[in-house]
Amino acid sequence: MSEDLIENQTNFNYTYDTRRPLPLITVQVTVGLGGFLSLISVMANVYILHIIRINKDMRSPSYYGLVNLSIANLLVAIFYPLPPAFILITSFTRWQNSRILTNVVCGFILPLSVVALNVANGTLAFMAISKYYSINIDAASERKLSKGKAVTILIIIWFLACMLHWPRTIIVMPKSFIAAVCTIYINDSLSRNMMLIFASITILGPFIIMFISHIQIDKKLKQRRRFFLSATILKDLKIQDSIHGGNSTRTLNNALRMLRQVTLIQFVCCLSCTVGLYISVLGYMSKSNPYLVGFSFTLIYVSAVVTGLHGPILYIFHLKKFRQPLRSFFTSATSNSIISNPSIK
Repeated sequence: MSEDLIENQTNFNYTYDTRRPLPLITVQVTVGLGGFLSLISVMANVYILHIIRINKDMRSPSYYGLVNLSIANLLVAIFYPLPPAFILITSFTRWQNSRILTNVVCGFILPLSVVALNVANGTLAFMAISKYYSINIDAASERKLSKGKAVTILIIIWFLACMLHWPRTIIVMPKSFIAAVCTIYINDSLSRNMMLIFASITILGPFIIMFISHIQIDKKLKQRRRFFLSATILKDLKIQDSIHGGNSTRTLNNALRMLRQVTLIQFVCCLSCTVGLYISVLGYMSKSNPYLVGFSFTLIYVSAVVTGLHGPILYIFHLKKFRQPLRSFFTSATSNSIISNPSIK
């Protein structure tokens, strides 16, 4: 038993072991970074959901989408870092071959996190299209349509994400094992190719829609500045700043800057996740440097978690309804600290 363990450790550190494709240090880095970023993502998205819950006037499609996006981001933040954690916990133990644990990790935890990531991308595409139509058609008509169909569309996004991933998960379940991150690092070329194709479509597809929509929004807002500055459109786009003479241009630039930032950061995260997946999987297939494979795996997980982190931060930074409660909280906390400790003055 001890000789077999030494041999496995040697293989794990220097050569490819089909039971342990990833160097242990890369798994540790993935768990550490993923866990830290997930914790921040959970707090940010819970805060967004709390603000929407206490503001009953948030009933436009963008806010419906934001609720759905925050829920998807929470699932990604909670479940996505778990597979690497299970790899780390079960390394060199009999639990790595447990079919019950494998079914839980590969049949529920990982598929749910991937579905949630796909839903987040789909929701961002929905929000982009919703904002585009709010500019191109009458705002009242857009709100009337959203009340009857926004929730249905978001449910359909969840259904499509499940149908794109879970059937394949069930099919390849007999080939899954924890150390290979279920089916990412297996010797079945057909399963790998299917995974890469589906990953490319589900990750980049919604983003392309979102990117095109944001470009069209940018063009329309520049062409129809006066229409954009009307109170109805400002309310629908969640820009709550006062419109007073010189502030109008600042409001317009703030909206455009936020849209560009969301689009750009989402693009970088999705592209990094996809590139990391291809480098890691193809590197494993070609038996490249195992640390290249391992740290590319880290890039996949970090990029996926960050997709749920930048949105809440940008909303808090740009939108007064999300920024004001935080400002009030810190102001109140500072005042109470000064009152309770007069020596601070």
